[in-house]
Amino acid sequence: MNVKQKILIVAATYVVAIIVLFWGTNLYIDKKSERLWKQASERFDNFFRNQNQFVDTEFSNVRINYSQTQLPAKPSTSLLPYLAQEWDEKYSDIYRYFTINGGGWQLFIASKINSGTMYIANIYPSSVGYRRQENSYLYSWIPSVEDCVNEAYDFWVNNPKSNYIDTYQKGNKNRINDLIRDVPNEYFDWYHVDNYGSLGDTENAGYMFNGYYKVFSGRTNYQTYEIKRLYDVIDSDKKNRLIIGGIILTTILMCFLIPLLIQNNRNEKKKKEREEEYEKRKNESIYDKLADLCNPAKFMNPYDKEKVEKANSIYEQLMKTSSYDIKTLKRLRQQAIDELNLNFINVEYLQDLKSKCNPKRYLQPYDAEKVRVANEIYKRLIDNENNIQVLEEIETEIKEKLL
Repeated sequence: MNVKQKILIVAATYVVAIIVLFWGTNLYIDKKSERLWKQASERFDNFFRNQNQFVDTEFSNVRINYSQTQLPAKPSTSLLPYLAQEWDEKYSDIYRYFTINGGGWQLFIASKINSGTMYIANIYPSSVGYRRQENSYLYSWIPSVEDCVNEAYDFWVNNPKSNYIDTYQKGNKNRINDLIRDVPNEYFDWYHVDNYGSLGDTENAGYMFNGYYKVFSGRTNYQTYEIKRLYDVIDSDKKNRLIIGGIILTTILMCFLIPLLIQNNRNEKKKKEREEEYEKRKNESIYDKLADLCNPAKFMNPYDKEKVEKANSIYEQLMKTSSYDIKTLKRLRQQAIDELNLNFINVEYLQDLKSKCNPKRYLQPYDAEKVRVANEIYKRLIDNENNIQVLEEIETEIKEKLL
């Protein structure tokens, strides 16, 4: 396997590795996202497994501020009959009405809407209405506004008929705060919407009543919390992993590729030098080649006594031989090959011969006779690549029959 093939293999491996990196990173991010969603949603669902609502007291028995006001206006019976009927149920028996302007008590409520979503709100006393009595003496037993508000609080948190009795417990607000803190993770966080504020209708949270009064409750600070996927964080994580993975793969590529490129550059340089040397010496005579290669000085570094003696013997005979005595020169060349293990076959010379007698060369344009001759010569060339004498005969035959 030559250097260029190794470079192609390294480059192809890098491309495949980059593709695997993208595929693997996407798969990893998807699996991680699934795992973190399961983690967040399970924490939420486990918290609400046994009940969907948590109620707690934020404050109670606080001095209240109140003032007597008019009852809310009754909706038109013809236009809004349902609201008019609801107004009658609430206010038709009220003869005095007080608006609470702060204080008293406030309940904290957290309720599950669906998987991963809940709302949080506050319930507070918004107003007190005194009911008409059948007997005048009963009016003397009517409690104060403060007592009405406090009795309403006691009803909501202690009375078995209260809507909150099964879900009320001290410390529930801290538990919800813990949930809000524990659910978020690397890929998921709360999407918090608190722009509802007060719902406007101070009686929307129901009312507590007895024979003497009604304490209406309002709901405020309504907020929703929904577990949402952090797409920016996920995309950033994916990008960072791809960048780091790409840097690692590119570094590994460079560790393999740079030495191969250096080696290839050296090989190309040597090849070019050999080609230049070949062009310069391809017409060099056998005599000149022997004079160069068989000089005893060639075997002095590293020193080889036996080869120096053999080279000296061949060189001595060469000096006594005419440059035109081809027969003697070829005998000396063969002697040099046998005794000194010299190679008179240049790689470029061999490639040049193969190129000139390759049968493919004569298929475009097609020449049947030259294809036949080239095929015979090419077979002999392949069988005698290390025989300089046969190669020289083939060179002559190529010039005579193919060129």
